[in-house]
Amino acid sequence: MSEPVPADVLRAVANPLRLALLVALEDHEQAPSELAVALNAAEPTIAHHLAILHDAGLVAAAADDPSRWRTAEGWAAISAALERLQNP
Repeated sequence: MSEPVPADVLRAVANPLRLALLVALEDHEQAPSELAVALNAAEPTIAHHLAILHDAGLVAAAADDPSRWRTAEGWAAISAALERLQNP
């Protein structure tokens, strides 16, 4: 049996905007300004939620441009765990 998903990670993805950020970042790296436009949210709000996702290990700054964000290994792990819940 796999390890359970930590509660802080579940809290991080429980917010609809944070979940939308993760989905938006799955396809490609984006800057907070791009995410703000795509998700119709204020850039400071996006920055706040990215910080929470970062603390949970779900997003990281892009290696070649720290002003852009990408999903991190933590998101791959929780995404796989959610997939296992949906399709046991």
